[in-house]
Amino acid sequence: MPEASPLLAVTEARVTYRRGGRVNHAVRGVDFVLGEGEILGLVGESGCGKSSLARALAGLEALSGGDIQFCGTSVTGLAGRHRRDYGRLVQMVFQDPSGSLNPRMTLAQTLGEVLTVHGIVSRAGAPAGVAALLERVELPAGLASRYPHELSGGQRQRVGLARALALSPRVILADEPVSALDVSVQVQILNLMRELRDREGIAFLFIAHDLAAVNYLCDRTLVMYAGRMVEEARGQDLWRAPAHPYTALLRASIPEMARRSASPPPSGPPSHGAAPLSGAGTAGLHHCPFQPRCPRATRACCESEPALASVGPGRRSACFFAMEQLQDTLDDG
Repeated sequence: MPEASPLLAVTEARVTYRRGGRVNHAVRGVDFVLGEGEILGLVGESGCGKSSLARALAGLEALSGGDIQFCGTSVTGLAGRHRRDYGRLVQMVFQDPSGSLNPRMTLAQTLGEVLTVHGIVSRAGAPAGVAALLERVELPAGLASRYPHELSGGQRQRVGLARALALSPRVILADEPVSALDVSVQVQILNLMRELRDREGIAFLFIAHDLAAVNYLCDRTLVMYAGRMVEEARGQDLWRAPAHPYTALLRASIPEMARRSASPPPSGPPSHGAAPLSGAGTAGLHHCPFQPRCPRATRACCESEPALASVGPGRRSACFFAMEQLQDTLDDG
């Protein structure tokens, strides 16, 4: 866990959707903390619950269980002024900024509106405020007169960051902010986020499915699978030696790692309710959610779900064979 004072502390967070008589447990009992000035990675395949968790942290989805604390105070179920105050301090940046930028408004109008509505600057001071925001995200002030469609994807993502910065947040939840960008532009945005952390002390929750991007940027990384947290590690430990077979799968899916692998990783999407191995017992039996795809799975994995437990300094893994997985990865180099 991070040594810095926690800004966000998440305890047994659950997010459940009910539609047409069906229940989807998108987030299932997640625990973690985000430290002051930390860049925390959250990685996993599409459908694992990353975005649902981020939306709950931003107050855009209600928790169905658990709690979220900000600076030691619970923010679960906040309303009115308290909800607005929290919303200013914890901002969200989305994968496609075009969906949140009004195509009929220039950047000056979009950013100026945020500044004036929240009383940060007067109408007379809006142009200078917009120019300062653009400078913070390394965009020329001359772009203020442009419309979103006149910008590149990377420039639009910088505008999304600028709008979040307008409210002086302490946390930015970045949900797949670089996945739609070219690799060279991705690196520029990642470097910008790191500079914002170093220069302004903003903490980031960086959500991605690309373990290489997370490894490049983040101080610590969490791995989600089927709504659950399955691994946590500091720095590049996750990259060097995964302690969960699912993390090893993600690592092997990176092209440079795949070329070194002797065998292809198991395939298939995350399952929130996969059946146990044949002969393992009744359909309702609790089991490891990754068991149907896991090359290490044994009967024990079909009969109970491993808890997220410590496997070393700053390391947690939800696998009965975490230590063996660590050693195998180290042996493979």
